[in-house]
Amino acid sequence: MPDRVLLLAGAVALGDTPRARQWAHRKLVEEMAWLLDGDAPLLVHGGCTDPQRAKPRDNVDWWGDAIARAACVTRHIYMAKGLVWVCRPPTFKPEPACWKDGDAPEPKARNVQMVTAVSGVLRAMAQDLGVPVRELGHAVRVVGLRAPWSKRNGTAHLLGRARRAQLPLVVEHLCPEAYGPTEGES
Repeated sequence: MPDRVLLLAGAVALGDTPRARQWAHRKLVEEMAWLLDGDAPLLVHGGCTDPQRAKPRDNVDWWGDAIARAACVTRHIYMAKGLVWVCRPPTFKPEPACWKDGDAPEPKARNVQMVTAVSGVLRAMAQDLGVPVRELGHAVRVVGLRAPWSKRNGTAHLLGRARRAQLPLVVEHLCPEAYGPTEGES
């Protein structure tokens, strides 16, 4: 049973410029430090890949995954193809599990599944410890790193779903607009 859970999401657009990337890395390190302070941490993320980019896994999900992997943290990766990779130390060999409905979900459906899963982990932690869920607010964090110039809104959607699910701590970090691309950049 995990003692800390971090549900991580971030705009792919944070890789658009060096300044946005640096900002995202700093925020990510701060949030991952909290996770790594636990004895049995769990990282949950959407395994976002963007085939339109030269490096499809060069984004917040995979930057956080690299830190977690290096620190031997268990990870649950909700892939777009309808699989959940459960990666446990020490081998980190993915143990794929299909979505309940067996369909490859749209990104927003994947967000709902991640929030639902984290809510379930929180309830299980409370039951295991014999305490009300409200007393475990320190144990679960949902973090979204957003880019105001992003044309997508998946991270905002995930944060909204987490708030509606009443997860105890939902943190939104908004990259400064000035760190985004200027005209002519992509």
